Amino acid sequence: MPTHFAYPNVLPREDLFIGCGRYTVILPGQALGDGYREVAETPNTPNRTQLEYALQILSPDSYDADRLLVEKQDDPKRRYRGNSLDLAYFLAHTYKSREMNLRISDDIWCTGVIEVKDGTPFLRKVDATGFRLKMSHFLSPANPDSVFIVPAANMQKESVETATARGAGVVSVRQLADGADLCRDGAKTILKVLPGELPALLSVIFQPCRRKTGRKKWIAGALAGLACLLAGLWFFGRPDAPDAAKIEQLLQNGQLSAAKQAIARVRNNSPMTEKIRALMNRSCDIELTMAVQRAGQAAVEKIQVPSEASANLSLSNEDDYRLVISTADPPEKAYVYIFQIDQSGRAYCVFPNVKWKLENPVEAGQWPLVIPEGGEEWLFLDQLPAAWKDGMKETIHLLVSPWRANDIESIFNKVDTETDRNARKRLIEKLKNQLIVRKKTGISSLAYLKVKFFHK
Repeated sequence: MPTHFAYPNVLPREDLFIGCGRYTVILPGQALGDGYREVAETPNTPNRTQLEYALQILSPDSYDADRLLVEKQDDPKRRYRGNSLDLAYFLAHTYKSREMNLRISDDIWCTGVIEVKDGTPFLRKVDATGFRLKMSHFLSPANPDSVFIVPAANMQKESVETATARGAGVVSVRQLADGADLCRDGAKTILKVLPGELPALLSVIFQPCRRKTGRKKWIAGALAGLACLLAGLWFFGRPDAPDAAKIEQLLQNGQLSAAKQAIARVRNNSPMTEKIRALMNRSCDIELTMAVQRAGQAAVEKIQVPSEASANLSLSNEDDYRLVISTADPPEKAYVYIFQIDQSGRAYCVFPNVKWKLENPVEAGQWPLVIPEGGEEWLFLDQLPAAWKDGMKETIHLLVSPWRANDIESIFNKVDTETDRNARKRLIEKLKNQLIVRKKTGISSLAYLKVKFFHK
C-alpha cells in the first residue's frame, strides 16, 4: 500500500485515544486489502461542504482522478468522526491525482479543521485538550509513525516544549520548502502549518499534477484501461454502486462533486440517470437587471448586472428597487434562491418569499421573474444602524438550479432563528459558501450571480 494519511481520534472527556483512521489510494480494479473500505463520499464532518469547497479550489484535479480513496481504521468497532479529520481527508483526496514529493515509508499523521472564507481555504486549530492527547500518543515509542502535520495555532509554547523534550523536531512549511529535513537522525517531526499555508503545504508534499500526454502515457493508459475493463463488471456492479435517487439526493444536498463522481460511475443507465445527466449538462444563462427608482423621482433606472453601473451603485433607505431575472431559454422547472446579506451580518431571503407569493419551483412560463411583481411593491433598505452611520456593503446572491437546494434552505432556516451573533455569523458564512460552491463545481445547469452595492 502507498503512504497513508492518518487522523488520530480521541475522546478528550475520557482522556482516551481510540486509534487512527488511515486514508490512502489504490488503482481502479485493485483488490481492497483486509479491513479497507472505499470512501465514495466526503466524511460527514460538521463542515463537510467547506471541506469539499476547499478541494474544488486547491485540488480540483483530484475529482477527475482514476485512483480510488480507501480507508482502514485501527479499531473498526469504534466510530471515528469529527472535523479534526479534515486535513487528512484533504491530503488523501489530493493524493488521488498527484505523486508524493516526500519519501516516507510509514504513515503521516494529520489533524486540523479546514474552512473557507471569502473563497480562500484556511487551516483552523483543533480542540486544545484533544490535541495534547493526540500529541502524547504520536510521540509515544509504541507509535512507529514519524511525521505529524498540525495547525501552527496548536503549537503553543507548551506543545513545542513537550515535543522537543521527547526528542521530536518542530518544522514549519517554509523551512521544509527551504530544504529542512523531516525525521532527521530517525527522530519524529511535527510539521506546523499556518492558517493560509494550505497551497504551500500541497507544494511541499506533492508533485504538480500532470496531464497524461505522449506515447508512453497513451500505452500506460491503454494498459490501465484493459485492467479497468476486466474489473468493470465487478466494480460497477457492486451493491453500493450509485443509483439515480442517491445522485439526485447528493445534488439536492449540495454535495455536487460527489454527485459528479457518482454519475461518472454509472454504466447501466436508466431513464432517470439519463434525465439527471441531461439536466447537469443543460446550459443555464441568466441575466439580472436592477430597476431602481430614486427617492422623489418618477423615472426608473435599469442597471445591468454585472456592469460598471452596478459596480458603482449606491442606494439609501429612501430609494426603491426591483430585481428582473431573465433567460433566453427558460428551463422546464427551476428552483430560484435570492438572498441579500449586509455587512453588519443581517440576511434576508428575497426568493422564495411568502409575502409576495414567490414560490419554488418556477415553471418555464413564469419567466422573466420580476421581484417583487406589481406597480406598488418594491424592495427597499432599512435605515442604517448607528454603528454603520457611514454606510455599509450590501450583497445580493442569486442562484438558479434544476434541483431544490435542501442544504441552503436548511442553513437559512437556522440563520433566521439564531439569536447568538457569532453563531449567526458562522451560519451566514456557510450559506455564502454553499451558494458560491455551485458556481465553482462546473455543472452547466447551475447559474449563480452576485451583485454588490453600497448602502449609504
